[in-house]
Amino acid sequence: MDLSPLFHVMRCKPFYIAGISAFTAAVPFVLIYSFYPVFFKELGFSEATIGGITALLSVGYIIIGFTYGKLESLLGRKFLLCMGMAGTGIWIILSPFISNMWIFMILIMGLGVTGGYSNVLYQLLTTQYSNKEQRNVSLAFVGLFWSIAQLTVPLGFGWVAEREKGDNVIQLQAFYGKIV
Repeated sequence: MDLSPLFHVMRCKPFYIAGISAFTAAVPFVLIYSFYPVFFKELGFSEATIGGITALLSVGYIIIGFTYGKLESLLGRKFLLCMGMAGTGIWIILSPFISNMWIFMILIMGLGVTGGYSNVLYQLLTTQYSNKEQRNVSLAFVGLFWSIAQLTVPLGFGWVAEREKGDNVIQLQAFYGKIV
C-alpha cells in the first residue's frame, strides 16, 4: 500500500486550513443534536418548538448553498473563512444569554449560515488543492477534522454537564465559542 499521497496531504497547509474549516462546520451540527435540545428543554420549550428551532440550522445551510458563489466573488475566500469561524464562535457565545424563542430562531439560522460558510469552504479547498489521484486521500484527511469535532464536542459538554451545574456548562459553551 502506497502511503505517499497521505504524506503529501499531511505536508500541505491548505488541507489543514480546510480541516479547521471542517471542524468549524461540524460544531453547529454537533451542538444542535446534542447540547441545544437539552438547553432548550431547560428553558421550557416544547418538543415541537425544539424541533422547529433545530430545523432552522438547515435553512441557514440552504441559504449558503444558493449564495456562496456570489458571496465569494464579492467578499473573497479569506473573508468567508474568517466569517465562518468567527460567526460560528459568536453565535455559540451568544446562546447562553438568550432565552427568547424568536431570538433563538434567528440565532440558530445564523449559526447555520456561518457554519454553512465553513461547510462549503472545506470541500472547495480540499478539491482545489488535491489532484485527481489524491482526492480521496485528501477528502478523508480533511474529514478527520469533522470527525474529531463529532467526538470531542459532545464528550466535552457531556463530561462537564455530569459534574457541574447547568450554568457551568453554559460558561463552557461560551468558552468553546471563543476558541472556535
